[in-house]
Amino acid sequence: ARATLTQSGWVQYEISNWARPATALHSPTQECRHNLQYWRNLPYLGFGAGAHGFAGGARYSNALAPQAFIKRMRAARPSAFPASPACVQRTEVSAAVEMSDTMLMGMRLTHEGVSARNFESRFGTSLEAQFGAKLRALQARGLVDWTGERARITPGGRLLANMVFTEFI
Repeated sequence: ARATLTQSGWVQYEISNWARPATALHSPTQECRHNLQYWRNLPYLGFGAGAHGFAGGARYSNALAPQAFIKRMRAARPSAFPASPACVQRTEVSAAVEMSDTMLMGMRLTHEGVSARNFESRFGTSLEAQFGAKLRALQARGLVDWTGERARITPGGRLLANMVFTEFI
């Protein structure tokens, strides 16, 4: 499948997603912006029954059943952003968990991976200090390409992606 998609002009931008690259006919790229927001571990808001979100340093989920969602919204109890009155679960995300999540999800981005500069800007610590030993070990096994500036999964590593992801859990 990978060879057929590549020969047909598609680019694998994420471990389970392919898109046509940006061209004069397809501009901008056809990559899913919502998915990219998620894989970059950036904030996203969830609205409606069963929705999930990540903002304000917390992950949250709303009541699953539409009737329960509506009932909770009508009750209109005060809530703290980003949760609404329909929020049934809110979990604060520690810096350590957010760093691990950033690595796990960023490794899904096959070309982009995780930028050391963006990581340090976001967390105030270097990618090398936090995950350098793990990245070097994964690189020695041929699963990750780690240049010091960018860490990304290799084409061979894509077939064994869960082995890479579990290193950051």
